[in-house]
Amino acid sequence: AAELLGPVAAGRSLTPPDDATSAHRHGAGRQQGASMTTTQRLPWAERRLVTPLLRLLVGRLGLDTDGIRVLEVRGRHSGTWHTTPLKVLTHGAHRHLVSLHGNSDWVRNLRVHPQARLRLGRHLQQVTATELPDHARPPVLDAYLAASRRRTTRQLLTGADERSHQHPVFQLIP
Repeated sequence: AAELLGPVAAGRSLTPPDDATSAHRHGAGRQQGASMTTTQRLPWAERRLVTPLLRLLVGRLGLDTDGIRVLEVRGRHSGTWHTTPLKVLTHGAHRHLVSLHGNSDWVRNLRVHPQARLRLGRHLQQVTATELPDHARPPVLDAYLAASRRRTTRQLLTGADERSHQHPVFQLIP
């Protein structure tokens, strides 16, 4: 009966345990000087409609849409492959990935497992991603903004020079 009434009635606390695992999950023990970006949740329509549609069109059917590729990266805890459709920006002689929504899952996974794959239909390319420091991000963010046609992307990147720490950027090396 206590189980039906919830954790407090069963004698369990609602607060998380104070151990190393809990501290790690909540951000304690971060490296000194690591950039503190926040995560912005994707809008419902983008999460539930656009992303799955792009996975199908780009990842399965190989439709080249505005430089979008499906990033395949291993999960930082599970090690299983996760897929995310992202725009690959060519700036200068290099290709880059830009996180419009801050410290998202694909960013955290790529930091732990920098070896990843880019998929366009059946074509798979192995890449190694290196994160750019904050001071090297503004030119790439400006190029991304110039290449973007979406209003929401332009709103997220306006004033990116001052907020470059909020948008992780990775350089891709084949």
